[in-house]
Amino acid sequence: MLASTIVPVRVQVVLDEYPLPVILLDIMFLTLVSSSIIYGWVIRPFVLAGSKAESHLALKDGKQHYGFLFAHLPQGVVVEDYSEVKKVVDQLLLQGIQDLKAYLIKQPVLVRELVAKIRLVDANHAMLALYGYSSVEHLTKEQAHISSWWNDGWLDYYSSEIASFVAQKSYTCEISDFRVDGSEFSTRTISSVVEDYKDTWKRVLNLHEDISVRREREEMLLSNQSSLKRSVKDRTRELESVLSRFEQSEAFLVQCAELATLGYAIWDCGLEKDIVVSKELAKIHGLTVGEYRNIVTSTEKYVEFVVLNDREKYIEYENMGAPIGDPAVDSVEYRIRRTDGEIRYVQQRSQPIHSASGQKNLEIVVIQDITDLKHVEIRLEESERLRIEAAQTADRLLRQQEVERKQAAAQLIQSSKLATLGEMATSV
Repeated sequence: MLASTIVPVRVQVVLDEYPLPVILLDIMFLTLVSSSIIYGWVIRPFVLAGSKAESHLALKDGKQHYGFLFAHLPQGVVVEDYSEVKKVVDQLLLQGIQDLKAYLIKQPVLVRELVAKIRLVDANHAMLALYGYSSVEHLTKEQAHISSWWNDGWLDYYSSEIASFVAQKSYTCEISDFRVDGSEFSTRTISSVVEDYKDTWKRVLNLHEDISVRREREEMLLSNQSSLKRSVKDRTRELESVLSRFEQSEAFLVQCAELATLGYAIWDCGLEKDIVVSKELAKIHGLTVGEYRNIVTSTEKYVEFVVLNDREKYIEYENMGAPIGDPAVDSVEYRIRRTDGEIRYVQQRSQPIHSASGQKNLEIVVIQDITDLKHVEIRLEESERLRIEAAQTADRLLRQQEVERKQAAAQLIQSSKLATLGEMATSV
């Protein structure tokens, strides 16, 4: 494994826990490299060679091709020798140790000794450039100084890696690493024993990929998600508060409407029926909401509720479009006859809702039961009529009394004159 000033921050265990698409890519890549080794070093020379001399040339050619491929891979690759580590691990397994990872984590001195036994075989250009090493020798020298880069994080890393090799699995993790110049970056490493060396661990491939940009984007995404969650939560609380106030206001308005015997409905001009009917509106007509909807299925059906003598002015009001603002025409009063025969006085106000093209789509209808008010008005009118009649009667009586008084006075004067004449006649 690369020996540098690496600080592990998160370790993901092994192949079967890694996302499938990434696993497939890693396997393909590792297979490509390991197959290149096998093919370049073993198979290809013997396929091409028909003689011993040609075999040497083919083998040399295969090594050159492998060397070129290895050197120019876009990902950083390190080839290491874990054979000495394998010998110690085999001894531990012979002792009957079942959970190797758990055992190694409890033996930090032993793990460090095992790491010291790892030998660097080769590293490609991408690996050297990724960490800023000038040469493979430079990397080898840094690896040898374990005390300069070792920390507790490496205990878990190597324990997990060695346990994965024993289980014949690749090991993958993401770590925070440092270059030679001290700059920090994030890398994903994949470790795997080359297929032909499963028994000896003499060749182990370590792939290193710079994932700093991805990490930054992930952190930014997490930050944005967190911010979005807070915004949504705050907005939800705000909407819940508004909804609560709206429900309270709605309940208050409904109560006020009931107290004022005020009902409302929304008429859909396209469907030619009410899409909203309030409980109070149905109650004004002596019905439930369901009964009202079943009966009033069209304008003509509603007109049947209107008393015959008032239908003309009701229809005239509806055809006029219910203009708002002029007190003389923005409402209409008429009588309705309930299904039980009771007559009720109502006042209606309508507000049309037009589309952008000017077509009337909806009409909000507000109807108030003014029967009690009308009864009061009728009583007042009757009282006024009686008062006027009483005043007229009193006036007639006064005039008659005045005539009678004048007549009585005239008769009295006439009588007085006659008495005076009688007295004069008697004296003579």
